[in-house]
Amino acid sequence: MSSYLSMPPGPPIRDQSYATWRGAFTKEDLDKIVELGEAVPSQPATVFNDAAVEVDEGIRRTDVGWIARTPESDWLYEKLAYYAADLNARYFGFALSGFIEQLQYTIYRGSEDRPGKYDWHVDMGINTAAPRKLSLVVLLSSPEEYEGGELEFQGISTSQATKSQGDVNAFSSWVMHRVKPVTKGTRRSLVAWISGPQFL
Repeated sequence: MSSYLSMPPGPPIRDQSYATWRGAFTKEDLDKIVELGEAVPSQPATVFNDAAVEVDEGIRRTDVGWIARTPESDWLYEKLAYYAADLNARYFGFALSGFIEQLQYTIYRGSEDRPGKYDWHVDMGINTAAPRKLSLVVLLSSPEEYEGGELEFQGISTSQATKSQGDVNAFSSWVMHRVKPVTKGTRRSLVAWISGPQFL
């Protein structure tokens, strides 16, 4: 087991639409993630509209960069895989094969006129041989650094994840969710998807 996992974090918490592992990443870890994210090129995020991938700020207004698996980021992939496997075993029970996409470093810039946001959507996308099954979101920013930007889920009723820095929020990739408009400051997060065999 990696030295990064030698001190187990707090117990997971289950909500109607998602599960949270509180305090999964330390402040030192978060600083290292931001350093990795700021070192990669970023571009406006896209959405899938009518069989085309395009920038649509009416739906999504954020910048994204992609953190590949390298010797410098291997610890991060390993740690996310650990939490994903544990939360999946406790709450979801999916057949998973691992990461087939790079980690997404996201930046939501606050503005009253053009706030960063991502309206209601699902992550699963089009039918593929190895679909996204489990989505993970790690909030990198302190809640004091921005206003708005709540991560919300639609289930039996709408629920809202906490703004606790360093938590891992896991949810089924077909669950409808959104990031509410960020009206002030900057919200940084890390997003990962765990894929697996096609559902039968």
